[in-house]
Amino acid sequence: MGLCKCSKRKVTNQFCFEHRVNVCENCMIQKHPKCVVQSYLKWLEDSDYNPHCQFCSQDLADEPCVRLICYHVFHWVCLDKYARSLPEDTAPAGYTCPTCQDCLFPPENLVSPVAETLREVLKDVNWARAGLGLPLLEAHVEKRPAFNVPDGPRPTPEGQMAAHSDGHPSTSSSSGVSERVGVHHTSSSKKDQVIDLDGSRGGIDLGALSSSPLLRDPDIDDNKYKRKSAVEMFTRWWRTLMGPSARRRTSKMQRYLMIMIILFLVFMTFLAVMSYLSRRAGNEDPMLEPMNNPNIHVGIES
Repeated sequence: MGLCKCSKRKVTNQFCFEHRVNVCENCMIQKHPKCVVQSYLKWLEDSDYNPHCQFCSQDLADEPCVRLICYHVFHWVCLDKYARSLPEDTAPAGYTCPTCQDCLFPPENLVSPVAETLREVLKDVNWARAGLGLPLLEAHVEKRPAFNVPDGPRPTPEGQMAAHSDGHPSTSSSSGVSERVGVHHTSSSKKDQVIDLDGSRGGIDLGALSSSPLLRDPDIDDNKYKRKSAVEMFTRWWRTLMGPSARRRTSKMQRYLMIMIILFLVFMTFLAVMSYLSRRAGNEDPMLEPMNNPNIHVGIES
């Protein structure tokens, strides 16, 4: 179990094998649509992963992909071709994931971002509409998948990001490669614009979130499981309280109230320490000993 690094900070046991971070289902759809995601326990058992489609053995980033409810990812074209190769009288339970043999169709009572996205993709083809309990479409209305240019690059792993920042991108002498690179940049810019619009509607500044010290802490393997000290935990909590995102979520009055409570606790702690030290000094002062006071006469019984 771990926390997703998105703004929702959801607890999840799903782990992106490529970027080595915990991801929730919202991030699977928005930020990791073509990444290999499975449970964290599977990653602990074996961290190796195959970034290729099981049907065509091509890179998942080359074509639009679809993620099943078991979180396995395939090219949508390949999955459609696989489903159409089955007999037409195949029952809905016969359409299974080629990796884990789970049913392709999400249950009706399942509500999740992955299930909703999968339903939106499957409702355009007749072989899937029967499994979803929907009426069949006309032949000219049915939308069959076709090989397209990828809709956008995947999130760059930390290692590749460092390599790109240190060096310069290589230029290609082929005009076809140059055109594809231009398409990638265009689609990426469009995708960034859409994300900015969504972020502005929700009242969340994605730029501020990405620049927040808490959210951009490197998740290095060496100190990933290191026990955090009390000072570090307090520092992270303080940055969360006073960070840019917190200023937008928390009113000034609440921040001032929290600061006043902290100052009051510090002041009371100071008074308690000083009171303890003064009592200790008084008990050890010989001038306060009654037997040493010349004005006090104690009778001695004979």
